[in-house]
Amino acid sequence: MKTTNIKRDILRDKLVENRTKHEAEFKEARAEWRKKVIKRYVKLLKQMEEKQDFTEAQSPCSELPKPQHYLNEYNTAIARLEVEEEEIVELDEQEFEAYWLDKWNWSRGFVGTTSLYNSKLA
Repeated sequence: MKTTNIKRDILRDKLVENRTKHEAEFKEARAEWRKKVIKRYVKLLKQMEEKQDFTEAQSPCSELPKPQHYLNEYNTAIARLEVEEEEIVELDEQEFEAYWLDKWNWSRGFVGTTSLYNSKLA
């Protein structure tokens, strides 16, 4: 099977659902990332105040990758469906994986980063 036909409105609803989930996971990861970054900078400031050895060139948060979101990809796909005139939309395999199964080409990286901060994804 090379293509899949899906009703436009059903696909749009699925994309909105996937976008909502993605945004919630991103926001949780970003909040936890911020907490960890602040904690590390507070520790560094205390070390500096106590004149303990520290390496200025080394960022205290270099091993804390900042969570990134991909909301624009969802927004673009949703907008395309909103202007689509056809009732039935034909998706190729890659589009089906992304739009329906929520497996985008960036998904692994997103899950890898957010799982560092989201307990339910770990």
